[in-house]
Amino acid sequence: MNNKKVSERAYAVFHTDSLKIPPMTLRAGNAVDSYKLPPPYDEQLDKPTDDYLQKFAYFALPYLDALSWRYYLPFLIDYTLRHAMAEAPPQSCLTVEGTLSSLRPPDPEPPRLSVLTIEQKSVIVDFLEFLAFDERSNYQNYAMQVLEEYWLN
Repeated sequence: MNNKKVSERAYAVFHTDSLKIPPMTLRAGNAVDSYKLPPPYDEQLDKPTDDYLQKFAYFALPYLDALSWRYYLPFLIDYTLRHAMAEAPPQSCLTVEGTLSSLRPPDPEPPRLSVLTIEQKSVIVDFLEFLAFDERSNYQNYAMQVLEEYWLN
């Protein structure tokens, strides 16, 4: 399966989650990480563009509840698949690493990993396998580690 098909599947299986306003945005999670009050959702400021993901994802992802995490996951999967290859710019590294880290155990409380549907889990496995086995990936070892820690059980 190629990276475009994995991205398309991610958007499809997380479609229902991406229609809801996330209770905690990445911008809000980033504020919490800096010991500030989380700002409310803003349709313009919280569009999950590449710049937005690069600016907020790495530090914000640990603070997201399950619904918010699932909202951002297809955008993060797509971003990672477009930026994890050998020619990826260095500023994308933290976003990719944050995405992969958010897929590792232990499952936070309340849980995120254990509330995924079978289809959502399947696309995450496809995503991680693509990163682990594509020779162009800068994240082969990390993706394999994440697969082995949780997703291949």
